[in-house]
Amino acid sequence: MQGHGDAQDKRIEAKVASVQEEIKQSNMVYERQGESYSKTMNVWSEKEQLLVYDMLKARENVKNKIKNDWTVSYTVLFSCAAANLLSGRQRSERDYPDNHEIST
Repeated sequence: MQGHGDAQDKRIEAKVASVQEEIKQSNMVYERQGESYSKTMNVWSEKEQLLVYDMLKARENVKNKIKNDWTVSYTVLFSCAAANLLSGRQRSERDYPDNHEIST
């Protein structure tokens, strides 16, 4: 009976040692995977920050282009309007040289 008990104790000790080794291996794999995950998330976070920065920069560029386009449009519009007024006034003065004042 004593021999059977010793053999069973050795089997149990071997099984416990095997389970402990598997737990150590699993912990090492888990730590490596955690480190890999952490590095990958840091890379994603950096890329996200760059994307947000680029989007904000692009937004400002578009906003400035629209603002400049409106400025150019108004400048051209007012320049054309002023030119039309001047050319209209000069025509009127040429058409009616005796009138010093032209009512509009």
